[in-house]
Amino acid sequence: MIGRLLAPEREIADFDVTYEQWGVLLMILTERGDTAAVLARGMECDTGSMTRMLDRLEAKGLIVRTRSTDDRRRVQLDLTTSGKRLAERLVAAIVAVLNRHLDGFSVDELELFKSFLRRMLANRDAAC
Repeated sequence: MIGRLLAPEREIADFDVTYEQWGVLLMILTERGDTAAVLARGMECDTGSMTRMLDRLEAKGLIVRTRSTDDRRRVQLDLTTSGKRLAERLVAAIVAVLNRHLDGFSVDELELFKSFLRRMLANRDAAC
């Protein structure tokens, strides 16, 4: 549900990626995930689903897999030039969506909202 609020499918429909695929591209772009296992944990999905999603992104020419020379079990994920360009365009589109959601809020209201979000994240982290 939150995903639908933050990134409606219609906002990214022209980019030919799903919301979940966009999340993977963003995690790789921001260096929060570079293996299927790390991405699966971050996206809270099983590794089989992640592998299938990575297969689709690779088929679209958006990511590349490279086997580590140090550990043959490790497969590094990177964005292609096209993937990086698309991820950056998606970030701009999502920022526009968020800005529309925040239209009309005062600076004080935004600060209060951010403090609530930080507290929610702290509560989540404390529970894990």
